[in-house]
Amino acid sequence: MGGSKAMDRFDNFLRVCPELNFAMESDPAMATEARDMGWKLGKWDGFDSPYFDRVAMQWFYLTENGQKIACDPPNYLI
Repeated sequence: MGGSKAMDRFDNFLRVCPELNFAMESDPAMATEARDMGWKLGKWDGFDSPYFDRVAMQWFYLTENGQKIACDPPNYLI
Protein backbone atom coordinates (compact mmCIF):
# COMPACT_ATOMS: atom_id res chain seq x y z
CA MET A 1 0.00 0.00 0.00
CA GLY A 2 1.17 3.49 -0.77
CA GLY A 3 0.22 6.83 0.62
CA SER A 4 1.38 9.28 3.18
CA LYS A 5 2.12 8.40 6.80
CA ALA A 6 0.21 11.58 7.70
CA MET A 7 -2.95 9.67 6.68
CA ASP A 8 -2.31 6.89 9.24
CA ARG A 9 -4.83 8.15 11.81
CA PHE A 10 -7.78 6.53 13.57
CA ASP A 11 -10.17 8.98 11.97
CA ASN A 12 -8.93 7.92 8.52
CA PHE A 13 -9.11 4.16 9.05
CA LEU A 14 -12.04 2.05 7.91
CA ARG A 15 -11.79 -1.71 7.67
CA VAL A 16 -13.55 -3.44 4.77
CA CYS A 17 -13.54 -7.00 3.46
CA PRO A 18 -11.22 -7.86 0.56
CA GLU A 19 -14.13 -8.30 -1.83
CA LEU A 20 -15.46 -4.79 -1.20
CA ASN A 21 -11.97 -3.31 -1.41
CA PHE A 22 -11.43 -5.00 -4.78
CA ALA A 23 -14.82 -3.81 -6.06
CA MET A 24 -14.16 -0.23 -4.91
CA GLU A 25 -10.85 -0.21 -6.79
CA SER A 26 -11.93 -2.02 -9.97
CA ASP A 27 -15.55 -1.04 -10.66
CA PRO A 28 -16.30 2.64 -11.37
CA ALA A 29 -19.94 2.32 -10.26
CA MET A 30 -18.88 0.72 -6.97
CA ALA A 31 -16.23 3.41 -6.50
CA THR A 32 -18.94 6.07 -6.86
CA GLU A 33 -21.16 4.31 -4.32
CA ALA A 34 -18.18 3.92 -1.97
CA ARG A 35 -17.47 7.66 -2.15
CA ASP A 36 -21.17 8.42 -1.46
CA MET A 37 -21.13 6.08 1.55
CA GLY A 38 -17.87 7.50 2.92
CA TRP A 39 -15.93 4.26 2.46
CA LYS A 40 -13.57 5.68 -0.17
CA LEU A 41 -12.06 9.12 0.30
CA GLY A 42 -9.86 11.24 -1.91
CA LYS A 43 -6.66 12.89 -0.76
CA TRP A 44 -8.52 16.20 -0.71
CA ASP A 45 -11.29 14.95 1.63
CA GLY A 46 -11.11 15.98 5.27
CA PHE A 47 -10.96 13.61 8.21
CA ASP A 48 -14.44 14.75 9.24
CA SER A 49 -16.29 12.85 6.49
CA PRO A 50 -19.01 10.54 7.84
CA TYR A 51 -19.39 6.94 6.68
CA PHE A 52 -22.38 4.61 6.51
CA ASP A 53 -22.23 1.40 8.55
CA ARG A 54 -24.41 -1.16 6.75
CA VAL A 55 -24.55 -3.50 9.75
CA ALA A 56 -25.75 -0.78 12.14
CA MET A 57 -27.73 0.98 9.34
CA GLN A 58 -26.39 4.28 10.72
CA TRP A 59 -24.03 7.10 9.72
CA PHE A 60 -20.97 7.72 11.91
CA TYR A 61 -18.01 10.05 12.27
CA LEU A 62 -14.69 8.52 13.32
CA THR A 63 -12.76 10.35 16.03
CA GLU A 64 -9.02 10.88 16.43
CA ASN A 65 -8.96 8.39 19.31
CA GLY A 66 -10.70 5.57 17.41
CA GLN A 67 -14.28 6.06 18.56
CA LYS A 68 -17.30 6.43 16.32
CA ILE A 69 -20.11 8.91 16.87
CA ALA A 70 -23.55 8.53 15.31
CA CYS A 71 -24.57 11.39 13.04
CA ASP A 72 -27.08 12.39 10.39
CA PRO A 73 -26.45 11.56 6.72
CA PRO A 74 -24.42 14.11 4.80
CA ASN A 75 -26.44 16.94 3.23
CA TYR A 76 -25.62 15.84 -0.31
CA LEU A 77 -27.64 12.64 0.26
CA ILE A 78 -30.73 14.27 1.77
